[in-house]
Amino acid sequence: MQAQEKVDAALELLRCARERRLRVKEAIGIISMVTRLSERVLAEGVRRGVIRREGGEIVLLGEPARARCRRRRCDAVCRRCGRRITLCHYLEAGGFELGPYGSECIRRINTS
Repeated sequence: MQAQEKVDAALELLRCARERRLRVKEAIGIISMVTRLSERVLAEGVRRGVIRREGGEIVLLGEPARARCRRRRCDAVCRRCGRRITLCHYLEAGGFELGPYGSECIRRINTS
């Protein structure tokens, strides 16, 4: 995945977050599920009108996006935390399939 695709995917995940107001640290936790380019993602989100920064918080603008979660048996490592997992969770959001993630890491995103 190229850098711009990672930025786009991270913004899509932010749009799927359960809460519409997040601390910057929480937003970076979601962004890190895709990329370490957190400042670039936040700046691009402001530029696109997807988020607004208010001090130490991020406000997600617009309606929440939906992500679909698919589960598969596997023998892999969680993309976010690096733990060994046997039940992989993949997110489908905005044309991206992201994963694999473990059950604890996937809870950060609204998958309903």
